[in-house]
Amino acid sequence: MYDEIATLYHLVYPDWDAAIAQQAAALDGIIRKQVGPRPRSILDVSCGIGTQALGLAALGHTVTASDLSTAAVERARREAAQRNLTIDFTVADMRRCTEVHGSGFDVVLSADNSIPHLLRDDAIREALGSFHRCLRPGGLTILGVRDYSTEERSSPQLVPYGFRSDGDDRYFVVQTRDWEGDFYDVAMYFIREARGSNPATVISVSSRYYAVPIGRLVSLLEETSFIEIQRLDGVLYQPVLVARRGADRHPDPLPDPAIRDLTKLGFNHVCFAVDDLEAEVAMLKAKGVQLWNEIMAFHDRKLVFLSGPEGITVELAEWDRSRG
Repeated sequence: MYDEIATLYHLVYPDWDAAIAQQAAALDGIIRKQVGPRPRSILDVSCGIGTQALGLAALGHTVTASDLSTAAVERARREAAQRNLTIDFTVADMRRCTEVHGSGFDVVLSADNSIPHLLRDDAIREALGSFHRCLRPGGLTILGVRDYSTEERSSPQLVPYGFRSDGDDRYFVVQTRDWEGDFYDVAMYFIREARGSNPATVISVSSRYYAVPIGRLVSLLEETSFIEIQRLDGVLYQPVLVARRGADRHPDPLPDPAIRDLTKLGFNHVCFAVDDLEAEVAMLKAKGVQLWNEIMAFHDRKLVFLSGPEGITVELAEWDRSRG
């Protein structure tokens, strides 16, 4: 959907630059209150054309950003360059953000109701689990979502955004929604008026959403080990959910070497140091073990992730011993 409208998506806002500044100020207020004063390291996993990432970087935060839409990321990268902002942009699926970006971020952000693009609870759970792993202990995830309990579900619906000017062109921007149970299809229309010798044009794209209730999102956050979950209203144009990754626990030594239930002892991520990661990976692949990623470099180590027992994340890491 978003590849086709990346050059026009700013027109959903009456004033995109004002929206960038307003949303950055609101998000910065949440971050300062919940995490601490800037600058902070922020990972925006659904950055689109950069509406939140650009504003947060302008406020001094260290921003890394990704989106599934190649064209949207390219647009965001151009916008950052025009504003002399340094943002590391990447094309990535939010469900794979740990594999692409690693961990240690102060904040993981997904704004503009991006989560409901994932059409099943297990897909949302997978994404939230990846957000959790990207955070440092005590870090915060921020989700901008719709409250579908207040949404009108008549079908079809017409949602006009109004007239928008873009250079010498004028567009009429409108959205339609067609509901089907807990899902709805959105079509966006950017209608350019005929001007002089330029004929009228219509660009239309569509996408399906899952009207996941906020209460269900809270449950999924709890299932993926987030704590201190709060709903904030009146901060942005949509409700905001914030949730924290708890501090890592350091359980006492296992009383029984044959124990199996690590989760009862507080584990959700276990790292094993290995001397030759390539050899270990080759052995695991030969045995049919599915890895989450190919070998990746992260700071002073190379690592891979795989699923362990009882939902525990297993990391295999080879440290660069030359760095002491």
